[in-house]
Amino acid sequence: MASLQDLTNADLEALNRGDLTAMSDDGLAIITEMQNSIIVQQDQNNLTSAINTRVQENLNPPYAPGSAPVITEPDIDIGDANYASQGFADAFERQKIGLGQSINEGLGVLGLDTDSLPRASDTRALNEQVEKYALTPSQYPGYKLGNAVGSVATALPLALATRKPTVAASGAAYGFSQPTEQENDLATRAQNSLFYGATALGGNLVGQGITAGARGLLNPTLPSSTVRELTDAGVQLTPGQYAGGLTKNVEDAMTSVPFLGDAINDARASGVQGFNLATINKALEPINTKVSKVGNEGFDEAHMAISKVYDEAYDNLDVVNITGDSGQELADAFFTIRDGIIKDGSRANYTSNMQKAFYDQFNLNKPEGVPGRAWGAVQKDIRNRGFKILNEDQELGQALIDTSQAMNEMASRTSGKFSDLLSTANAAHRNMRGVRNAVASAGANEGVFMPSQLLSGIKRSDGSPDKLSFARGSMPLQNFARAGQRTLPNKLADSGTAKRSSLMGLMGGAAFGGGITTAPLTTLATVGGLLGARNLYRPGAMAAINKMRNRPDSIRALGSGFNIPSVLRAPVSTGLLRSNNQ
Repeated sequence: MASLQDLTNADLEALNRGDLTAMSDDGLAIITEMQNSIIVQQDQNNLTSAINTRVQENLNPPYAPGSAPVITEPDIDIGDANYASQGFADAFERQKIGLGQSINEGLGVLGLDTDSLPRASDTRALNEQVEKYALTPSQYPGYKLGNAVGSVATALPLALATRKPTVAASGAAYGFSQPTEQENDLATRAQNSLFYGATALGGNLVGQGITAGARGLLNPTLPSSTVRELTDAGVQLTPGQYAGGLTKNVEDAMTSVPFLGDAINDARASGVQGFNLATINKALEPINTKVSKVGNEGFDEAHMAISKVYDEAYDNLDVVNITGDSGQELADAFFTIRDGIIKDGSRANYTSNMQKAFYDQFNLNKPEGVPGRAWGAVQKDIRNRGFKILNEDQELGQALIDTSQAMNEMASRTSGKFSDLLSTANAAHRNMRGVRNAVASAGANEGVFMPSQLLSGIKRSDGSPDKLSFARGSMPLQNFARAGQRTLPNKLADSGTAKRSSLMGLMGGAAFGGGITTAPLTTLATVGGLLGARNLYRPGAMAAINKMRNRPDSIRALGSGFNIPSVLRAPVSTGLLRSNNQ
């Protein structure tokens, strides 16, 4: 009976293309004979499928480039459905051969080796068989996966060893029992013992590290209360500031390292900027307003926001009654403020300003009172005078601002919408007194203050006897200032431009070139480490670190329970090494 084996290469290629006109007469005769014999048994569709399949099998064997296709029959065809299971079975077959071979070689030393146990020839036969599978690219991953799973399974006896010395010894024994293609190949067995012993021990340690790392990532240790207060307010902290303790000490030391130190200092400066912004916005919470700038510009923005609320309040005020006791109370407040001014010149200026801005405007004994808009206009004028001269004469400026506040308190006895608006504006004003002092003391830094300056400014704004409110820790923003002082730097570092320049010069000069020449790996590793560490201080990375504590309870529970069992660490590592080496 004719078969496709009788066709020439040219006829097979023509048949594969579907071009029967290109076939020889003998080839057409063979196909006709096959068709007539098979059509009795099956329909035409099955015949066509059988022919196409057979053609593909015979046209796709490996062959030398540039030569004609060689039509061969594969020695072994494991089939698409079985390649994974074949890889799994081969792993156990290899282990069986390896154990038997090592035992037989041991018996051979005593002259007791036997043909009933595997030898090196069996190892070679298995390797040759695996090479004949001719796996396609789609089959190969499945075979390797099955083989890897099988290799891990054969290494499971290592699970009995959980202590480090035992793990290493068990891994070494496992490596010694691997099959070799040569009899009594002690050099290869010794090498395998070293590799697998180290891998088993390393796998155990890596498993511990992954377990600890995953637990820390999924369920990180909560930061201190001061850190939480700052991050809740939107202040971005560096990794060292966030973690505190030893991590912060290491980070402090790294600030002097070129290139990396610049990144740390820049990140810390951004943190101080964020602290300033958060402070002003916390002060403005009573009026539900936020600013976008810091320093002098941020303070001016906050001042205008508070003034706007005051203006809105006085737009809703009809009249202020200051007759009788009320008038005396207001006068007493003025005198108290005046007498608190130490400088004679400032005291005289205060009296002059009050005479011009207040007493000349009103008859305080009018029974009908003072119109609300007029009262508000004078209050605003006094307040603006105070802010205008605050930097030139802090005593006089503060006295005028306090006078404006006394006028507000007088007017606050009026009920209704005015009273509500005035109350919120007054609260924001009180909060900003400490901020105002801090901004003034940080004039050399364009008003960007450090936490210590804010704390000092809050203390100066305490008008209670002997600074009792500050001593009790009850002043506005005092706790927030202390949180900043405990976490943020006491002063801003110099610009990192010089350090960057020096490093760039180093990298482009003889020092870097010499390092590459004499110690390339160390030099590159150092630079790479600096670059990698620097990435931790990018805004996105710091934001991610600052959000680490915001984990759902379910994720935290998962992190607490996460564990790579010790019984799997060594078997997995050694099994994967074995599968990779086959």
